[in-house]
Amino acid sequence: MFKSFITTIFIFIVAILIVPSVLYAGSNNENSLSIAEDTLPPSSPKHLKFVGSILLWSAPTKNEDGTRLGDLAGYKVYYGTESGNYKVSYDIKNVKAYNINTLTAGHYYFVVTAYDTSGNESKYSEEISFEKLPSKYTLTVNKGGTGTGTVTSSPEGINCGPDCDEVYYSGIVIRLIAIPYTGSSFSGWSGGCSGTGQCILTINTDTIVTATFNAEVKEEIKKEAPQPQTPSGKPSGVIFTVQAGAFRNASYAKAFETRLKEKGYNAYINQSESKKGGKLYKVCIGKFTEREEAKTLSEKIRNSEGIQTVVTSLQL
Repeated sequence: MFKSFITTIFIFIVAILIVPSVLYAGSNNENSLSIAEDTLPPSSPKHLKFVGSILLWSAPTKNEDGTRLGDLAGYKVYYGTESGNYKVSYDIKNVKAYNINTLTAGHYYFVVTAYDTSGNESKYSEEISFEKLPSKYTLTVNKGGTGTGTVTSSPEGINCGPDCDEVYYSGIVIRLIAIPYTGSSFSGWSGGCSGTGQCILTINTDTIVTATFNAEVKEEIKKEAPQPQTPSGKPSGVIFTVQAGAFRNASYAKAFETRLKEKGYNAYINQSESKKGGKLYKVCIGKFTEREEAKTLSEKIRNSEGIQTVVTSLQL
């Protein structure tokens, strides 16, 4: 019996030494009973919408298989300029909003995905599109100096005159033209432009431009000898015309002449010499033998066009 007891003890000791190594045998002595890997992605975000330039959505609450989602970690925003083709993506972490203000103008298509703490990413959400328009800026025209005149723009918007500011999209090229009234001359631009030519600028911020018009100094009129009289008592070889503007710059005069012709007036340029030196380009309308006819047209132009006109005579 003692021998049997000794044998039992021996077997027990051998079991303690050998069996554990058998139970835990494996690659690098790792426990073969490991926890199952998480490969189940969340469901997709829902209800995408834009509020201004902010993209918003609703967070998923379930996994793709319908079970409760408890390990949501963040979101990724994908977008591109073609539907279904998303070339840009951003991991915005656990924030349910994306601001598109940094994008340039254009039409964009967006989707959003969700991912969990194991890195499992959901399928794309429904697609939503957005038209990103250029920024808008205000162009303001001021007028200064002792004279009078008008400023117009191309494309239309400024007619200063009565309308001296306009809102334009960023990147638009604006051309401003200054036209002095009779008795005034254009002295130049300041602010957003300089010089005495046309003001050409590209709108990329709120801009103020000032056009300066100065009154022309009247030249001393020499007393001329009486002209030969016709039997009717009118000067021989004299016609009357309506002077609508006077310019020291030929291109300004030509632009004003073209503008009047487009309105149906018989406009032309009468060139003369200024006592200060240089040429003076006078834009005139019509030729009449009777002063009253010219006076009637002058009043009509002032009333309909808002242009200061004067009746003058031309020597044939």
